[in-house]
Amino acid sequence: MTGLPESFLRGVALFNAGEFFASHEAWEELWLQATGAERAFLHALIQVAAALHHHQRGNFTGAHSVFERARQRLQQAPANVMQLETQEFLRQVEGFFAAPSALPQIRLLPFPQEFHG
Repeated sequence: MTGLPESFLRGVALFNAGEFFASHEAWEELWLQATGAERAFLHALIQVAAALHHHQRGNFTGAHSVFERARQRLQQAPANVMQLETQEFLRQVEGFFAAPSALPQIRLLPFPQEFHG
């Protein structure tokens, strides 16, 4: 059990499958209800998904424009939000936009285990 919302996990799976528009849709309702750092983080993820969707459709100018806004949010995000190392993810996405090759992937950190000692 990860303790993360199902819609977030569904969005991660869709993102990792290259279904960027669908991942955006999965995260949007969660984003609208979120607050604080989590809301800003989800906004950044949605923008990254939108940027990659634009890229897939050949709208490279739009992709870079949306990614720049996402980059600003990710640079200001805490190091770990919703089990994602934000700066590592940002490096992956920056690398893709610098020299498109392998699509970025979201790799969630293991859920912390309760200490029994």
